[in-house]
Formats: sequence, structure tokens, C-alpha cells
Amino acid sequence: MNKDSIYRVLIVDDSKVARSTLVRWLANEPNIRVVGEAKDGYEAFTALKVLDPDVVILDVEMPGISGIEVLRRIHRYDAKKTVIMFSATTKRGAAATIEALALGAADYVTKPSSSGEQGSSVDAIRDDLITKIKVLGSQRLRHEAKAPLERFRPPNPIQSDERQCDDKGKVGNSHSFGHDAAGQSRQLGGNLNNTARVPKQSTKGANGLDSGLGKTMSAAKRVEAVVIASSTGGPAALTEIVPKLPSDLAVPVLIVQHMPALFAEMLAERLNGRSALNVAIAEEGVAVTAGTIYIAPGGRHLEVVQRGVREIVCHLGDGPPEQSCKPSANVLFRSAAQVWHSHLLGVVLTGMGADGCDGSEAIVRQGGSVIVQDEATSVIWGMPGAVAKAGLASASLPLQAIAGEIYQRTKFKTHVLDTSLDRK
Repeated sequence: MNKDSIYRVLIVDDSKVARSTLVRWLANEPNIRVVGEAKDGYEAFTALKVLDPDVVILDVEMPGISGIEVLRRIHRYDAKKTVIMFSATTKRGAAATIEALALGAADYVTKPSSSGEQGSSVDAIRDDLITKIKVLGSQRLRHEAKAPLERFRPPNPIQSDERQCDDKGKVGNSHSFGHDAAGQSRQLGGNLNNTARVPKQSTKGANGLDSGLGKTMSAAKRVEAVVIASSTGGPAALTEIVPKLPSDLAVPVLIVQHMPALFAEMLAERLNGRSALNVAIAEEGVAVTAGTIYIAPGGRHLEVVQRGVREIVCHLGDGPPEQSCKPSANVLFRSAAQVWHSHLLGVVLTGMGADGCDGSEAIVRQGGSVIVQDEATSVIWGMPGAVAKAGLASASLPLQAIAGEIYQRTKFKTHVLDTSLDRK
């Protein structure tokens, strides 16, 4: 991000206390300027048009026009506007947040609990918000500066024994009725190595699914499991991919999406209602079966382990965070590579940071393959970009092609899932 950039922020929340808290949190950040506040959707629309903020912080639950409806209207006005949801850690708040993320909100932060979180908990929420404003704001400014938008460029390949994952992926005057220059608030009135090449035009696979590679996979080994990593922008990406996976998908899918336990549960519930496959939160000791999608619970690492000769089960670990993430995609990817070896497909979707990069290296070393979401369709090209730049991706595909690509690769499997350890 450009250290000299100023990210203009509009705060939308019906609670004066919440608005004041956010203003206080952001007041000492030299690169962030709160340009206005709005207490409801009507004021938000006026402010949006007049102030043109880089980032909108939007309360999920508001009286009158709900946060979800405000989000829809914001994106009808400006489809690329960066919106961060400000959510209560309640079941209703989590469900609304997941809906907002699926509708295109860039990310979310949780509100301090009403019981009164203090000290390090509040500091962590504030720091999380500040990081997301800067990263998402810089992404918006960078996209606006590209004319035309630059597409993914294959990086200079790194030899397999030199591949390294970088963990650095994380990265004017206010309007008269917003905040003045002194910060005082006024209420608003009114060539990849050994890669399959991506053709210029995608092909249609079975079930009408788009696939970016199509026939280029004829020499590929059969895929017996798929592991997916996603973070910022992930719920919307998963909402695009999961409902498109057909009922005859003959392999299991395991997903790490960075979010707390309650939010992960709401995500699984939402995806399950829209998918032909069963989608559930992974549980300790549950057998991994074809045609089921397992989502890592918040606050636990999801792994797969061999039990006996043919059974594979989920294991929920309580180890330290990796890449500041728990669950971590690296943990899942490494364990899956040890079980499925060269018959594993890794998918790394949009997200901040570099989680999934070390795990992708483990997959590739075992003979498996990894595909990533391309930069143009990613909210943040941190995680997929780290994998691509390390020379680990066999393809970089637009989001709409990924479900088809997963299905095409799993079609090579023509027999009952072999879970024994003697095949590599």
C-alpha cells in the first residue's frame, strides 16, 4: 500500500456510541480520514454521493432500511465501492453478515460485546479494522489507477527447491457536512513451470460449468479430494463456487475460511441451503466422504488423518495460529497432502496475507496440483498471489471458472475412492 495515500471513510451506524467509538479508533491514523457519519440508510445514500468515500463502514443491523438493503443500494450505485460490515457477535448478526459478504461486502469486523470487552480484545478489533481499511482502500485505489485493468501475469518461475512463500500479503479536505479538516464531526442532514496453459476462451464442461483449462488436463492424475483456502472476499467466492458443484461430485471438499466459530456455522448453513451437496462444519472424528463439503470451525485447525487402511477422518487441532490464522489453510493442506499425495487438488481463493502458500508447496511436493483465483476477480490477491508468485500454481483462473475446473479435474476419477496410503 502507498504510505502517502489517504483513505476516506464514511461511517454508517444508527448507534451514536458506535459511531463515536469508530471515530475515536481512527482519529490518530494519519492515512485514514473519517469524512462523514450517517445514522441511517437515507443519510448514507446522500453522503455516498456527495463525499465519495473510499471505504464505507456499515452497521449490519439498523432500524428502517437494514444494513443488507443499504449494501444492495450502495452497490447498485457503485458496484466497486468497498464496504466493511460492522457486526454484532450474535447469531442474527452473524447470519446477516454472511449474507452481506455473499452479496459483495468486502469484509467485516465484529463489534465489542455489550458485556464490555476491554483491553487487548478491543485493541485487536481496532487494529483489525485499521488493517482492513488500509489494505482494501489501497486495493480500490490501485484498481482505479489501472487503465485498462492489468490481468494476472505469470511470474518468473522459481525452481522447486527454491520456492518461498512471502508472508507480507497483508499487507484531502472533508466535505462541509461531514468531518472538517481538524477531524471534528458534524452530523449529516438530508510462464509458470510445468503449468497447464489457460486458453483465451473458457470451455463448457458437463452441467454447463465453465472450465478455464478444459482438455489440457488429459494427462493429469485423478483428483480424489479438493482443499480450498479463502479469507477476505471468501464468502462471496464460495457462494459462487459451491452451489455450482454438481450432486455427482465424486470427491470430498474441505474448506478453510478465516472467520470466528459462529460466523463459520452461519456460512455452512447458508451454503448448505444453496448446494446440491451436503455442507457442514467439520467435527472431530467424522469420516470424510465423497460428495460432502466440510468447513473448518472457527478457532480450530482442521486436519485429515488416516484411520485404519481405508478410512479418512477429520481431526480438529488446537495448535498455535499459523500466518496469524486459526484455522489455517496451511495446516489443512499439509495434512491432506500426506493422505492423498498426488491425487489432491488445492484451490486458493481471495484473501489477505499468505496463508495456504506453505501448504500449497506441500501439495506440489507430493505431486498434487494447486489452482488460484486470478487477481482481476479477487477482492484481495494476497493469498492466491503468494502462491502464484512462488511458482506453485498450475493455473490462475477467474472466479466463475473455478467450479467447472474442479469438476473437470474430478471427472478423471472412475472408481470408488481409494484412501490407502500405498499410492502416490
